[in-house]
Amino acid sequence: MQTELRRLEQHVQSHWFRDGLGEMVGGLVFILLGVYFAVVEYLGDTSMLGGLLQAGLILVLLGLAYLGRRVMLGLKAKYVVPRAGFVEYRVDKERQSSRRIGAAALAAVIAALMVLSIPMPSVLNWLVVITGFLVGLMLVFAQARMLEIRRFYLYAAISLLLGILGGLSGFSDGYALGIYYGAMGLVFVAAGLFVWQRFLKDNPLPEPGDEA
Repeated sequence: MQTELRRLEQHVQSHWFRDGLGEMVGGLVFILLGVYFAVVEYLGDTSMLGGLLQAGLILVLLGLAYLGRRVMLGLKAKYVVPRAGFVEYRVDKERQSSRRIGAAALAAVIAALMVLSIPMPSVLNWLVVITGFLVGLMLVFAQARMLEIRRFYLYAAISLLLGILGGLSGFSDGYALGIYYGAMGLVFVAAGLFVWQRFLKDNPLPEPGDEA
């Protein structure tokens, strides 16, 4: 019984990603984040605006996450629900928040330990490599929760590859991170557009007479 409930939950969670909007909106957020890191690097620490932007990283992340979610919910309400309806289920908010906080804290601890403990040759920018690894790890965990969305494994592999390439690029931290997030964002947008086109083909708008 527990196994069947778990599979039902995974099916409901995978339903959220069947249209590709999550990848498209998430990709745009990644691109904006890449622009942010590149701009901060370009302005430098001596610039007042650059210092303010650098200090406001958490606000930028929260703002982009909030904006991305609002845009995605609006698009789903306008284009997805009329075609495929929606699935709703109850979740334990406290448990869900604890999991997210725990995952974020674990990622931060792993990153800090790796940065502090691993001998880092100057030829490799480990900040970008670790970023690619952590993003890929989160994508693998997301796939583990949604057995029906296999493409997340591919995203994870691409994230790790882009992180390594960014680490070998020779660019400074801000530009290397900007390239990584921008490239990963383009991957998400391109994949999301492909899935979105297939979703529209498989789920045309119902004719007025079909609702009667």
